[in-house]
Amino acid sequence: MTKPINEICIEPRIDLRILYRNGTIEVARVDYPIPEFNFCNGTFQIENYFPNYLLVLYVNSTDIDSASYYALLIDYAGNFISNTYLAPVSVINGSLYTNGTKITPYITEEYGFLFTTYENETVVSWSYFNGLDAKENIIKINNGTQMLNIPFGPYFVSPRIEGNFIFIKYNPTNFEKNCVESNDPTEIMFEVFVSYIKPIVNGVDGPFIIYQSTIPHLSVDKFVCSNTRKCSNINYDSHATKLELNNLYYGGFLLSLLKRTSNTVLYNLQGSILDNDGIYYKNWDFSPDLMIYKGSYAIGDFNNGTMYLITQNDEFSWKISSSNLPKISNDYNNPCVNSTYPAINSNISLSTPQISITYNMPVTLSINNFSIYQDDNGTPRLRQSAPGNPSKVFKLGSDNRTVYIDVLESTFNKPNANYYIVIDDNAVKDLISNQPLAGVGKSYWSFKTSDINDDKFADDSYGTFSLTADGTKYYNNLSRERKSEFGFQLKTDLASAIPVDVKRLDIKCCEFNKDQIVFTLSIKCKNGLNKNERNVVSVIKDLDMLIKDKEMTPISWSNTTNLIDANYGFQQNYDIFDCYKSYIISILIGIIIIGLFYYYIRKKYPMGKNIYIFKFSLILLDFIIDITFILVKGNNVKLIFIPSIIFCAVPTTINIILSVFIVLREIIKNKAFYKWFRNNTSIAALFTILAGADVEVLNILSSQIAGVMMLNAPFSDKAGSYIFWGSFLKFFIEDIPQLIIQVSKVKKN
Repeated sequence: MTKPINEICIEPRIDLRILYRNGTIEVARVDYPIPEFNFCNGTFQIENYFPNYLLVLYVNSTDIDSASYYALLIDYAGNFISNTYLAPVSVINGSLYTNGTKITPYITEEYGFLFTTYENETVVSWSYFNGLDAKENIIKINNGTQMLNIPFGPYFVSPRIEGNFIFIKYNPTNFEKNCVESNDPTEIMFEVFVSYIKPIVNGVDGPFIIYQSTIPHLSVDKFVCSNTRKCSNINYDSHATKLELNNLYYGGFLLSLLKRTSNTVLYNLQGSILDNDGIYYKNWDFSPDLMIYKGSYAIGDFNNGTMYLITQNDEFSWKISSSNLPKISNDYNNPCVNSTYPAINSNISLSTPQISITYNMPVTLSINNFSIYQDDNGTPRLRQSAPGNPSKVFKLGSDNRTVYIDVLESTFNKPNANYYIVIDDNAVKDLISNQPLAGVGKSYWSFKTSDINDDKFADDSYGTFSLTADGTKYYNNLSRERKSEFGFQLKTDLASAIPVDVKRLDIKCCEFNKDQIVFTLSIKCKNGLNKNERNVVSVIKDLDMLIKDKEMTPISWSNTTNLIDANYGFQQNYDIFDCYKSYIISILIGIIIIGLFYYYIRKKYPMGKNIYIFKFSLILLDFIIDITFILVKGNNVKLIFIPSIIFCAVPTTINIILSVFIVLREIIKNKAFYKWFRNNTSIAALFTILAGADVEVLNILSSQIAGVMMLNAPFSDKAGSYIFWGSFLKFFIEDIPQLIIQVSKVKKN
């Protein structure tokens, strides 16, 4: 804030009012002795300099030999940070010339600012500054010049994308004709040119003609370039009104009109919102009768679509007002975009192989990225990213307006998931001007994947992947504890990259392939209750693709997975023994133990029916496998889950009922059995329950295995017949249906 002391000077001090987006205000004063003449000739300028600094442009002296421009760097509290020399003040016609000197800061903290000034009557010099050195002075990067078409012709500078700036000048072609009217109505009388300054690489494109008119005596008072990279000009009679044009973050422009009133100190401020083509859209939300003291106001907008208006009420007070702005830009917040596939908020199939974006102008591919993200409950997960040029996944349509992007099958692999695509600035360029175009920001181009239509079941599997030579060297240099941590983090990062529930993965190290470490990764089958999980076959296919194309997939973005060898990929292991060796070894050990036990008791107790050792073991193993299948595997395939339960529960229930019937019948009708039962009630009850697995278990009660005399129940011939036919019935109501279920499971694999 400044206070005027006469018509040409203001009070030689700078008071700051820092207005934050939450509405709070901080007060500060610049603590630096800026020469007082700067407050009279209008040279000094204040600009924001990221992240938390302000720049004050001023001249250090009025002496022709030493007068120079400086940039004073201060913080928001007004404290001195540094004072950087920019350039000497130009001496034109024997006098210091400071008109037209300005600082144009970039719109983000990634880049610095462009300093421009008249070097002579027809030359504007520019210098690009960015970053701070060890003494916190601003670093000069590059400099250059721009030629004007007329002496001291006005010029306009505005930031573009990728740290570039546009330089606009105009040329009234009748300037040298001493305002002589032309008799040719088609003669061009006014032209506007634009040049693209690339200060980082010290290059300039242009000038290009962007406007022509046959109307004589035109002049331009101001150019405004919006965040959509469109520019408009203003022509007005400054004696009658004051016009101001401001670009808006949500697209379009704000045209404000300041009018004089009968009261010499009060002005009427009105405003209208224009669309991106400069056509009237609506009046602003403030009162049309808004009065401003001495015409002092400031206006702008935030990136949340809120416009602010700061007006002076009287000599001692100011007022801050705000209103919401309409969203004028298209749904992509980029007027250069015409359409996309998939469209915004649409649904696409899983593993969609190609997407596209169509611009309303011919374009060419550039150096920055197209990136696909999965929105995982608010957490962005990068799925695929690649620069437009050079790249094997991009191609242009025949009209040079549509960009086709090949998508890996592993990218859109999550059912019922939200995705969005981010296009960086300078991912494409205007084909005609070769200038970078604005991109598409986060969450604008968003859509959703469909459900799984026919997700076949796949059993557990495993495979191998290899580390690169550098990865192997890195791993070998780790301590044992760090190796364990590396393996855990590697599994976590792989789960995130696929993506899959980390509980389904198990990782083991190490084997070697040509001196490179090979890891084994086991993948468990998915939980059938989670319909959004991919099956094992899909996970293996996705992982192999992610690794082989890791330069544009999440595999290259983690410190652990980036060490995986892309040439090796993920190789599934089809060795049945390796896959089930733990089960096979356990069964073989069990058979050997039972065989040895059988051989021992057969030698020692040859009179017993010792073969029932094998029968009982097999019956018990079969029953355990049936229950395990239901609990572990059956739920993974919905179509066989219920039948698996039915054809296990029903035969078991029938076996128990039949066993109880046989035992009760023998107690009632077989006196010898009744006498045995009274002495062996517990053992009879135990085997009656175990007969739920197979009614033939009852035969053990009369087998005298290993010479155990309590196992000598005197079953009648009728009981033996019931046991035989009960076991035969089980074959049809349990074994055959379960075989069909197992075959169905294999077909689903």
